[in-house]
Formats: sequence, C-alpha cells, structure tokens
Amino acid sequence: MKYFLLMMLLVLNLSCGGNSTSSSGVSYSGPGSNYSLTVNEVGGSFSLTESDAGWTVTGEFEELNSGFGKLTTTTQTVIAGSPPAVNSVHYVFLVPGLTAMLQLSGSTQLTPTIIAGSCPTDNFEGNWLFLNVDAAYDITTQDTFGTFSSNYATGAASLPTKYMVDGTVFGSASSLGIFTCSNGVGTVDTARMYMTDGGAIVNTDVNTAANSQFIVALEKKAISNITGLDGSYIGFVNTASGTALYSVTATVTAGVIAITSINPETEAADGNISTSMTMANINTPSDGFMTGTFGSSAAACMGVQGINSSTKNFIMCGAPDPGTATAIYNVVLISR
Repeated sequence: MKYFLLMMLLVLNLSCGGNSTSSSGVSYSGPGSNYSLTVNEVGGSFSLTESDAGWTVTGEFEELNSGFGKLTTTTQTVIAGSPPAVNSVHYVFLVPGLTAMLQLSGSTQLTPTIIAGSCPTDNFEGNWLFLNVDAAYDITTQDTFGTFSSNYATGAASLPTKYMVDGTVFGSASSLGIFTCSNGVGTVDTARMYMTDGGAIVNTDVNTAANSQFIVALEKKAISNITGLDGSYIGFVNTASGTALYSVTATVTAGVIAITSINPETEAADGNISTSMTMANINTPSDGFMTGTFGSSAAACMGVQGINSSTKNFIMCGAPDPGTATAIYNVVLISR
C-alpha cells in the first residue's frame, strides 16, 4: 500500500509540476529558422535540430554555477546547412516549464524557444515585445511592444494594442491571421507561430530572413510594486537589432537594472557591457509593462513575477541602441 501511494505521488508530481520533465528531457521549439531543442537536465544531454536546413547536433548539458546552462556539441547529423561544429559551446537559460533562451556559438542573434509539442487548450491574453527585428525596422518611428491575443478554437491571433518605446499608442490593432496549429506550431501565409498555454513566439516572415521579426509574447499580470522585480538575474543582451550578443548578469533595485557582460563559466566581467536602465513607471502603459530611460533615450520592459507559477521573475526590454539609434537594444533576463 505504501509503495502504491508513493508511486501515485510521484506520477502526480511529474504530471502537474511547472517544468514538464521526462526521462528524455524537455523539448522546445522556436524561430531562426526552425529550431527544436531538447534539454535533459537530469541526464546531462541535449539535442538541437534545424529542420528547415536539415541538420541535428547532440551533446552534453551542464548547469553552471552562474545559472546558465552550457551545451557542448559532440555529434553532428547533416543533410544540408551549416550546423555548429563539434566541440562548439552554446549557452542557454531556462524559464521553468515555458521557454528557453539560446545563445548559439558564433551567432549574433538570440534564439527564443517555447515548450513544444502541444497546441494551446486555452485562449491567451499576454504582453509582447520585439526581438531580432528586420533591417528596415526603426525603433524611433515604429511600435516596440504591446498586448497579444490568441483564440485557440479559431486560431485567430492579434496585437490588440501596440506601443512605441516611450509608451505612446502606435496605430490601431493588428491581426496576425488565422493560424492552423499542429504539434504546437501554427502557420499562416509567411508567418509561423510557436505556441503553448501561457506563451507564444511569432516569426513574421519565414521565407525572407531580412523581413522577419520575432514577437515574444508571455503572460500578462500586474507588477506588485517598484521593488517587486528586485533581485539578481542572468541573461542576454542583443545589440543593434541582433548584430552582437552577450551573456550578462544584472541586478534589479527599485526599477534600476544594472547590467554587466560576463564569461558565463567564470562570471568574470568581460568589459563589453557595463550599463543600466531605469524603469521609473510600473504597469505603464498597461499591466506588466515598465517604462523609463536608457541613457538619454526612452526604454520599455515587460516583467513577469513568478513566471509560469514558478519562483522565477522574467524581464525583457527594448530601447534604442546606443550605437545605432534606429535599431533595437534587447535585454532578456531571468532571476537566479
């Protein structure tokens, strides 16, 4: 009887926990072109497939003291394309049960991924922010963030509200189309949406990389107060609309986000980035957002306390790049 109860508790814990682990790991999918990532934290392994090109790499996973995951490539299976080399090292941070943010070796663009395998079973109302925008994007004249809506029954997805980086409303609502979902991936025209209950990532143009933009949409809820996101973080900074990518640590104190680029394995500062953003206004222009400044420019962030019912906080920001004022400077962070 005790054995039966123990086994029942184990099954319930595995099926209801925030991170859907299994003996083979947790699988994620995302754009850039079409990635599938499986991370087995317990077994210390990973696999990464780029199905548009046709290659797969596998290797070892190690959780570093810094909080980053280290992925070391050991094997390749190549049909076409140029996969990461054997012995190449990649870094990732995992949002429990929801998303993985991946820094591929040699890449200057962050690869966002979301839990794979199942189409949503509930409607989703969230917040979104641009990442890896196209070359023609101008953050000073176009929208940067806003609200997101999807209807799982009809497949309809839209951006009900769009904001410029200073928080002013930009234009009217935009329809993303009617997505046909299969195994957690929806398509319509040239767009592809990776979706799950509680989040979505949209690649607006899978056919022409120069025209594509990534929309990262996560849950929307009010931030409790100006200190509600205080703490120590790890993450990534993508500069100039994806022309350089850095691993960082950050400290958040009453809306001030102090950011330092580091070596993920030693946590030693590497001298590339030492900067800060000041988010003076919370739940502005709507719940879950923060607005403020980055240097002399406006900046905006979306923040989620206890993301996906975990103990982790998540912050993602956009601001004009200091070197190229029309380009976007992205900061993506998870609390330690």
